[in-house]
Formats: sequence, C-alpha cells, structure tokens
Amino acid sequence: MHLALASRSLADCARNFLHDNEDLANEIEKKIKEKLGVGPRLDADAGASASLSLTNTARLYLNYDAKLRAALLSHQGTLGLELKF
Repeated sequence: MHLALASRSLADCARNFLHDNEDLANEIEKKIKEKLGVGPRLDADAGASASLSLTNTARLYLNYDAKLRAALLSHQGTLGLELKF
C-alpha cells in the first residue's frame, strides 16, 4: 500500500512538471511519436539554381537539390562552366 502511494505521487509530480513545462512536454511527445512512426513527418524536396553569363560563349552555373525525409537528408550540388564553340 505504501509503495502504491509513492508511485502515485511520483506520477503526479511528473504530470505536474510536464504541465508546467509545456515546451519540454511537446519535445518529449515529438520524439516518442518519431520513434513510433506516427504523427507529422518531414517530407520535402528543395532546389535552387543560378547562372551567370560571363561572355557570349561562356556561362557559369550552380545547381542544388535536397531531399528532406524523416530518416534521410540528401544534398546534391553541381558547379559547372559551359563553353560554346
């Protein structure tokens, strides 16, 4: 009986602590959901490119691509010089 009261008051203390520290409670909940594979997931693609004409026959270019997933981040970039003959 005494052990049951101690564990109950410990649970109450934890519940009150998380209630008073909402940011921490949200972070813990987010990590638990990520481990269980539930809740919102990051799933996006992004890209950018730039091009600079140096002369009529030369161009410098830059391309960037990213794949953002819950368990994977992939980045790819290309820098190139195009010459026309």
